[in-house]
Amino acid sequence: AAPGVTSPVNYCQNAVAAPLTATGTSLLWYTVPTGGSGSSTAPTPITTTPGSITYYVSQTVNGCVSPRAAIVVNITALPAAPGVTSPVNYCQNAIAVPLTATGTSLLWYTLPTGGTGSSTAPTPSTASVGTTTYYVSQSVNGCEGTRTIINVVISSPTVPPTVSSPVSYCQNGIAIALTATGNNLKWYSSLTGGTGSTTAPVPSTAVAGTLSYYVSQAGSCGESPRAAINVVVTPTPAPPAGLTVTAISLTSATLNWLTVPGVYYTVDYKIVGTNTWITVANAVTAGTVLLNNLTGSTTYDWRVSTNCSSDPANNFTVSQFSTISHNNTIYYQIDGLGIKITPNPFNKTGIIDYIVPGNGNVYIDLLNAIGQQIKVVLIVNKNSGQYHIDITNQFSALAGGIYFLRIQQNALTNFTRFIKQN
Repeated sequence: AAPGVTSPVNYCQNAVAAPLTATGTSLLWYTVPTGGSGSSTAPTPITTTPGSITYYVSQTVNGCVSPRAAIVVNITALPAAPGVTSPVNYCQNAIAVPLTATGTSLLWYTLPTGGTGSSTAPTPSTASVGTTTYYVSQSVNGCEGTRTIINVVISSPTVPPTVSSPVSYCQNGIAIALTATGNNLKWYSSLTGGTGSTTAPVPSTAVAGTLSYYVSQAGSCGESPRAAINVVVTPTPAPPAGLTVTAISLTSATLNWLTVPGVYYTVDYKIVGTNTWITVANAVTAGTVLLNNLTGSTTYDWRVSTNCSSDPANNFTVSQFSTISHNNTIYYQIDGLGIKITPNPFNKTGIIDYIVPGNGNVYIDLLNAIGQQIKVVLIVNKNSGQYHIDITNQFSALAGGIYFLRIQQNALTNFTRFIKQN
């Protein structure tokens, strides 16, 4: 009789197959129902391609070969990987739900290959920020397919926006809207509660003190905690005191006032009776300013304002001074060439007046009582006319005594004598 066999033999695609078996004596294996050459070695089915393959086997007893028994080997195709949604996003410490996939007889894994699958879908942990990968397969007709990846991403909570604090203003200063670096900002007047505004507030500077504002930002994990911005309004400082003027000359003067640490000063001046103030210093912290290019015999108004920032403020103390006036008449001349010094005796502040009759280089030098040159005061080309020089502090180092000023032009020479006071 034909050998005893079990048929069909079923495999899933790509499964590891074993050699076929049959019950009988001196078995011979064939791939065709008749004819061909039998093999005493049982064949091992190939499972790479889905479909059905039929094998045949006979037995021999007392030299007689039996009919062949058929064994059908069925190779079942693997099912497709399950359908999933990936990535699955959670915020840190959010409540997670079990993962899901679309398929039949699902098995869940923590490895891409190997391991033991679970029919219970895992619930991700959201305790730590990062990405965790899960795998799931489905089985159809007893055959398990390939695994699909599901990435679970745990994101950090939304952090507060970046702010600069404190923001400082002087009382009654011009404020601008507050700023913060972030996305979808909301502004509040309290640390918790309240309704946020998408419009940044403009602080009030009317009252000195500190006022706090709060701002949050929104991200993938919702609205962040609020960052605080403290707005500090500094009281307006008192107007400056101690205004004095020193080193007044024909064309210059030094303005002085008392200073307070942390205060900025703005200094203006103008000729008395005019309307336009000239700013000579702005946002300075020192208590002195030198004015140049003034006009002799002229009275000036000057004022100093104080502020707690570099912005000018209408917070003034006003004073006056007059530049030196002098008689510029030169009585002693030689052929129209003359020179004089005012005042005489001279100390630190003074003026040299000179007159030249022609056009050409003018040379003025300083001589001691015995006619030795001490210094050159001026070398300049001038046309016929009268001029003056402000010599404030130029002769300060001279010892007390008698000195001469000499002027020369075009072979003409003249002198004037003066006394230097200690």
